[in-house]
Amino acid sequence: MVFVAPLLLPKVQRERMFDSTRCADPTAPDRSATRVWLRGQALSVSGGYARSFVTDGVTYSHIMDPRTGRPVQGVLSVAVVSASATDGDALDNVLFVQGLERARAFVGRLKASAGASVYFFLPADGGGYRLERFGVSAPR
Repeated sequence: MVFVAPLLLPKVQRERMFDSTRCADPTAPDRSATRVWLRGQALSVSGGYARSFVTDGVTYSHIMDPRTGRPVQGVLSVAVVSASATDGDALDNVLFVQGLERARAFVGRLKASAGASVYFFLPADGGGYRLERFGVSAPR
């Protein structure tokens, strides 16, 4: 079997091989933050921006850290591309609660067959977001 890197193919051929979807900008959900290419995979997103409120400059979301019983702070959204929607849904919640560094270490220990690509949306200095991407490499 010969594998051709999808990004080297003409756009029309690439779009036949892969489905694409967009992840919402967690600071403005009506806008797109990034395009994600899927091939027989699922995308699952966990975000605290849809159901949250701000009090005294602190954002409180519906995603709770079971270790503290308080809302997770410092993460806007986590998107996971995985082999199944069930795996992705479980992973995006766990990774969201773990935070960037623990999530990066956890994903690094996953079996290669899990094949998870992770998109971490974090608050940026001065507003907006910054994106950290890790895990199994996927076409952009």
